Amino acid sequence: MLGAIIGDMVGSPYEFHPWQGAAEAFPLFSSCSRFTDDTVMTVAVARGLMQAYGQEQACREAFIDAMHEYGRAYSRAGYGQRFFRWIVTGSREPYNSFGNGSAMRVSPVGWACDSLEETERYAALSASVTHDHPEGIKGACATAAAIFLARDGAGRDAIRDYVSFRYGYDLARSLAEIRPAYRHKESCQESVPEAIIAFLESRSFEEAVRNAVWLGGDVAAWYHWLSGHRGIRLDRKADPVQEQKTAVSATGRDIMETMPKAGMTGQWETTVEEGLLAAQVGSGEVRVLATPMMIMGMERAAMEAVRPCLPEGMTSVGTRVDISHMAPTPCGMKVRFEAKLTAVSANGRGLTFAVAAYDEAGPIGEGTHERVVVDREKFQSRAQTRGKHE
Repeated sequence: MLGAIIGDMVGSPYEFHPWQGAAEAFPLFSSCSRFTDDTVMTVAVARGLMQAYGQEQACREAFIDAMHEYGRAYSRAGYGQRFFRWIVTGSREPYNSFGNGSAMRVSPVGWACDSLEETERYAALSASVTHDHPEGIKGACATAAAIFLARDGAGRDAIRDYVSFRYGYDLARSLAEIRPAYRHKESCQESVPEAIIAFLESRSFEEAVRNAVWLGGDVAAWYHWLSGHRGIRLDRKADPVQEQKTAVSATGRDIMETMPKAGMTGQWETTVEEGLLAAQVGSGEVRVLATPMMIMGMERAAMEAVRPCLPEGMTSVGTRVDISHMAPTPCGMKVRFEAKLTAVSANGRGLTFAVAAYDEAGPIGEGTHERVVVDREKFQSRAQTRGKHE
């Protein structure tokens, strides 16, 4: 948590006035350095964990209470307009933000939790009290997961592989490639991947902070709580982390066996061509988008929603649809299909989506769609076996 606060203070003079020189040249601290709203809310998240860790609903309420309390106590820390309104009105409802504040305040979660799955769950909880947009939650979860894996001894390659596979972030880029066109960004999707890349290209804490900047009172209580919770001695120097050479951290509790989570979204777009018309596929006699083809687009969007988080060799297959086709779409018109994961079965394999379709004139279809996660090769083998039966 101190690392997050230090990074906040080092970067504060350059948030709206980017450093133009070399990464190693700017002063880490100056008379303009200060803590910002991100530090205040990081402490608030730590307070919520200290008060109610282990009781998720109570912890959610504790996050809200702490954010309100600390936000009012440090009202000039530089909050965004909507977040400041949320504080001063005492609201307890989220406002669908995908700003990067959810990721900036999440670091205590990566230290408090006992497993990767729990880390991601509490990260989503800490984000969702305000930043309940899927991107806001994803940014917090990805950041907390990276912290947990690093704390757990995973190497940079393992962290890169997990975060890019689980959350779909492009971490193959370099800072040198990103910087020329990069500007101040406040969304999770436009800043969290870049921040993680700043870490991946570093070999020390200072270098990670410098990379990020180049790219454009209750702390003691937290450490006292953490020392008891994790059994960490506070009077010793940190032992150097030995990076594992395996592709995935062993203590990630089989981290590649991840489960899709409610709130994930997918989208697919196309243009209605001859092969998608009812008169061509045999589902009707008119030259409009065929209902089976609309359903196919909805299935494609649902597949795309969860594909990035599925382990290698796994895929999802459709099992049920309940769809209304409400308006005709002629040949040549663009159509967009959207899917949102609304429920996941206890074993993580059964998936339920809300799906919708739109053409250039408006909505054309909606409904629900169910899928199941399967092993691709085993599923195909079973299908081939059925094909041999007469």
